[in-house]
Amino acid sequence: MKKIRVFITVVLYTLSIMYISLTDNHEMHEIAKAITTDTTFAETTNTASASRDKPTDTFVTTTSENVPVFFEYGNGRYAFPKEFYSDLSDIMEKYPHFNNYDISVAYSDIETGFSVMINPDNHYYSASLIKAPYILHIYELALENKANTSDIVVFEEQFRRNGTGVIKDMEPGKEFTIEELIGLSIKRSDNTAFAMLKNVFPENEFVGYMNSIGVDYYCNSGNMICAESAIDISREIYNFIEEGNPYSQNLYEYMTSTLHPMIYAGENSEIARKYGWYAGYFHDMAIIYDERPYTLAILTNFEDLEIGETEYQLFKDISALFYNYSGKLSPSDGNDDVIIIRTPKDEEKKDNH
Repeated sequence: MKKIRVFITVVLYTLSIMYISLTDNHEMHEIAKAITTDTTFAETTNTASASRDKPTDTFVTTTSENVPVFFEYGNGRYAFPKEFYSDLSDIMEKYPHFNNYDISVAYSDIETGFSVMINPDNHYYSASLIKAPYILHIYELALENKANTSDIVVFEEQFRRNGTGVIKDMEPGKEFTIEELIGLSIKRSDNTAFAMLKNVFPENEFVGYMNSIGVDYYCNSGNMICAESAIDISREIYNFIEEGNPYSQNLYEYMTSTLHPMIYAGENSEIARKYGWYAGYFHDMAIIYDERPYTLAILTNFEDLEIGETEYQLFKDISALFYNYSGKLSPSDGNDDVIIIRTPKDEEKKDNH
């Protein structure tokens, strides 16, 4: 866990130094001095991730136990308090999953666009996450009079799918409206209902839709998605719901009534979400309707780990962290709004886990 502490130290050091450059405040100099004790910094470079087009002002590289840790900081118009990063460090120390498996997190404030992303470029099998944007695509077609959600689809044996859902236990011949299949696909994550929808609305058209809204989705290489794309999708869904069109309320009601909640928020907060779970791929993406609405996605690949109470608690702790700080954004003097944190897996620890 030493490498996690060093990594967070890099985070706090960078934030402090950038603040000092703007304020020349003596107190902040003392904070920076305190948090950089016993830390060695490697060469600083301006190289940013090749897969991103967002500007990055600082890219810090350091090493702990021969494992590289990368931190990119976009000097933003808004920022979390520095305590956020020590709390994040505590979570990373609590769960060995951050060393042993792939975990990505993406948060974005709806109003400002301020974002914090942990391993945002890692790609995962999407599992049932993909049902949410697929439904959004169908509703967009309906708004353009290219689809009718009252149309009937007959359940045939060829559509039967294992896993979640209720239609799989029914006899062929039962009729469903498109709207009923949409509701089952979101609320019950019904795989058979989704197969019936995909037969009506081909996947190649859906991929074109994803490209049109700028979402990074790889259908031909195994339905892969990253955390940044997950919050981009959530923002599209948020905007669709806020439009108040004929389908907005339906989508909102479906997504606030789903099974297997993993992302949490305050008792008075509504959460519109879609989870995905296939083998070790365990995900949730959500819109949190709070005083400051925000989107949050947590994507993981726990491989052959038996997923249980600990993994649910990990999701709860991460989402509680962002909920606790979502209302504490403060103005800053930068131009960018993205903080990127990278936590490579420790292969040696993984083998011994």
